[in-house]
Amino acid sequence: LLGSLPMRPGVDARWWLAVGARCEAASRRAAARLSPARLRAGLAELPVNSQIIDAVPDADGDGMINDINDLQAWYARSAPLVIQRQLPAQIDPFLKTLRVDDAQGNALAVLVSWAVAPATLDAPIISADFPGRLRAEIEARLPGAVAIWLPGAADDTTLAGAGAFTPAVDADGQPLDAEARPVDFEGAAPAQNTTRALGRYLAAIALDSVADVEDEPLTFTVASRYAWVPLTNPRFGLAARLGLMPRLGDWLTGRAPTDAWASGAQAPACGGLGCLRYRLDRLDLGPVTLLTTPGAMDIGFSLGRDEIAVDFADQRNLRDLDGDSILDAVDLEIQVLTRSDLHEAPVTPDGPANPQRFDAIDGLGSASVWLLGRANGGVGSMRTRESHQNVFEGQLDGLRRAIAAPPIAALDLCQVAFPCYGRIPLGELVDLTWSAQPAVLADLPGAHELMLGDDLPVRADGAAWIDWHLERADGEVILFGGALHLGPGRRAFIPDHDLVLKGIGRGDVLAFGPPGAIEARVPVLGVVPVVLRDHPNAGDTWTSISPAAGDHVYTVACELLANGPCPTPRVELMQGLPMAPER
Repeated sequence: LLGSLPMRPGVDARWWLAVGARCEAASRRAAARLSPARLRAGLAELPVNSQIIDAVPDADGDGMINDINDLQAWYARSAPLVIQRQLPAQIDPFLKTLRVDDAQGNALAVLVSWAVAPATLDAPIISADFPGRLRAEIEARLPGAVAIWLPGAADDTTLAGAGAFTPAVDADGQPLDAEARPVDFEGAAPAQNTTRALGRYLAAIALDSVADVEDEPLTFTVASRYAWVPLTNPRFGLAARLGLMPRLGDWLTGRAPTDAWASGAQAPACGGLGCLRYRLDRLDLGPVTLLTTPGAMDIGFSLGRDEIAVDFADQRNLRDLDGDSILDAVDLEIQVLTRSDLHEAPVTPDGPANPQRFDAIDGLGSASVWLLGRANGGVGSMRTRESHQNVFEGQLDGLRRAIAAPPIAALDLCQVAFPCYGRIPLGELVDLTWSAQPAVLADLPGAHELMLGDDLPVRADGAAWIDWHLERADGEVILFGGALHLGPGRRAFIPDHDLVLKGIGRGDVLAFGPPGAIEARVPVLGVVPVVLRDHPNAGDTWTSISPAAGDHVYTVACELLANGPCPTPRVELMQGLPMAPER
């Protein structure tokens, strides 16, 4: 795909080089003004739901947990401070603070860290969100000091704000009730300005956590390692050649040699798009160690978690995707034929979609070890392999249909908006992109579950129904025989038949009883389809550099902290590539 695209970068690299030069000059000026300092470290527990959640309430009362209705209700809830949209849900409960003082005890800097993604603002503007307000509050209370926000290592589905409950506070960060009276967090009224209130609230907690802490001498030593992560998502390669990621494009095409990227020729395990290099730095400051990590790291890498199996009840179709009567949870080889209007391909999923299983993680973070995220220019989410549901979300289906007309497919992009070396018709570009996409699951056009319009009949003897059939409104029988599972609620599960291929739909009737002695008829409202993109963990396949990116970074970070081999490695590290920069 990359060799076929004639695009060239449209971003001026001189601007980025100037940013680096200014940062270097500022660092040199700061180094010339070094002076002795002392350090205070504080840790404060926040009022968030910190327990690991693997099941959400049965919002619709149909007897199935974690179905689509339950999940939508769970997403819409007002949780304290943070909303998590991934299962298993895990939230960092600790606000970490470092205060650096001079020899006279005057504050020089305050560093604050929390593993969340700032999301109090829902507007297309450039903003520092609540960390900007937190910094302003701290610097106002400690004139002459510099406040710094250090993003903790957290995935990008852990959102501070974004509909979560933030308390109204006064100028000192004290929660207030609806009458503007000081109260505990639980009795507070919701904030009118979430960004300002959350910044003030956290600033007060951060300063209080270090107010009475005895200071210690500040030391400073650094160690580093490289993590090499395979680039398996073709969208990044496409974006690089279109000029959206110009530096990566220069590396992939060989226009600019670099030691930050390795080709498959250097390390075969890197594959066709190569491996990207990330540098991890360990900064020992005395009582606290900072460890920088790239991208949006799974919070489990820091906090740790036990082995978990998350059962998604919507719907039972997800238990046996290949229809071989072996549940995917124990199926050693899940083979699925993905189908759409224009594409058909066999796929072997990495693991079951339901229940989804997560390995145990030994967390690397602690009160004295802070994992920092988004510090090294990470590309995409950094999660564990089993966290990814390999689901094609359908972007290309509609695009291919939209450009099917010859005049649109023949449109030369080089004559429209992009600077090019040659020419590339839109239709050819989409075809190349389609063929380069990874082996992912499409939304399967099949289903085995019915939604019914009336209560299901119950046999007087309590036995299961054996005689049943599906018929049209005119009485024509279209399906009968095989297993039939009733409930919960107004649902019927028929695992032996693909109801979509049989053409079952609204207006049909599920009849119970032998021919000539029908005991009950229940109207069919519709078939519950297999919609894998509704799976809560389906989005990362197209937003991450690779499914196992987090496992690669974790293993290197573990070695860096252990000063040797990692006792709990999650992957085998790349061979033949440098693992530590020269210091």
